[in-house]
Amino acid sequence: MKILIITTHLDVGGIPNYVTTLTGGLIARGHEVIVASRGGPLVDRLTAFGARHIMLPLYTKNEISPRVFLSLCRLLGALGEERVDVVHAQTRITQMVARLYCHFTKTPYIVTAHGFFKRRIGRRLFALWGDRTIAISEEVGQHLVDVFQIAGERITVINNGIDVDFFSQAVSENDVRRFKSTYGISGGPVIGIISRLSQVKGHIYLIDAMAKLLKRRPEATLVIVGDGRSEYRRLLDTRATKLNIANKVIFIPGLLDIHIALAAIDIFVLPSTQEGLGLSLLEAMAAGLPVIASEVGGIKSIIKDTQNGLLIKPKSDEAIYAAIVELLDNKSLANKLSTMARETVRQTFDIDSMVRKTEEVYRRVLGEE
Repeated sequence: MKILIITTHLDVGGIPNYVTTLTGGLIARGHEVIVASRGGPLVDRLTAFGARHIMLPLYTKNEISPRVFLSLCRLLGALGEERVDVVHAQTRITQMVARLYCHFTKTPYIVTAHGFFKRRIGRRLFALWGDRTIAISEEVGQHLVDVFQIAGERITVINNGIDVDFFSQAVSENDVRRFKSTYGISGGPVIGIISRLSQVKGHIYLIDAMAKLLKRRPEATLVIVGDGRSEYRRLLDTRATKLNIANKVIFIPGLLDIHIALAAIDIFVLPSTQEGLGLSLLEAMAAGLPVIASEVGGIKSIIKDTQNGLLIKPKSDEAIYAAIVELLDNKSLANKLSTMARETVRQTFDIDSMVRKTEEVYRRVLGEE
């Protein structure tokens, strides 16, 4: 089967990581995969798997931007008479590109919904949910039914897959020491979050919680890994400065070697106010970290409170602070949660299962099942 996957970019992040993992798995199962995007550091990883990459000028968030139609022309020109069996779109803009491409080529296309969406005018005018929609969690699937009236039988829930062996591999003390030295991380407990810099990830509440924690554990450090909008980064900087903890809040750009960053973190926190599933949360769990996360969206299907992590109410710095203190003070609980977190990912969020189920969706839209 020849599969065209279209995504906005291949910078480090949740959707690009999903695309990379899925592409590697599909190629391992004997399929030919072409990925189209505006590029990014993960292109090299895709080509190492054996995928082809097509550059598209997808620097827009507007479904009817000239860049969308230019991307369509680039795609049609690059593929020419080459026949693609199925197209798989990952983001709102690429849903439009996929829809237009499939209109001209009569190719079926599917969409993965990676989170929750507002019912803006563009989504009302252009549904663009494809011949079938993959939802990354039951909560996202129900959201699509309730908000966008997509028929339930057209939605398939497929959880993201995580390479547990990769994230659980031993990281040398020298690598961890070098990482901490590079970014000025002190020797005390490290609280960390890895996610894009976006308001829905709840960084602001984590910074507020850190201000409380430092009064009790002044040797602690908060590490925030990820890229995002500069104005949001400035907001977080301003909050940390106002709380007089700027020297204890370290911002690190998105990293390819996430497993090293995770090895340097003692407690992982994801205080999202909205979350489709939480890929970075799963990666932290696979790395064997005790995790704290908001009781929202797909997170509720991952974390069982006090069994494999701690669930907290969203938008509460007090709840974050209390959970961090509990894990710092109760090592036996932290160790238990770490062990069960990794086991949860190994049993439920398996890469092979994700790839196989996605392949089944492709075959279904092609009428092979």
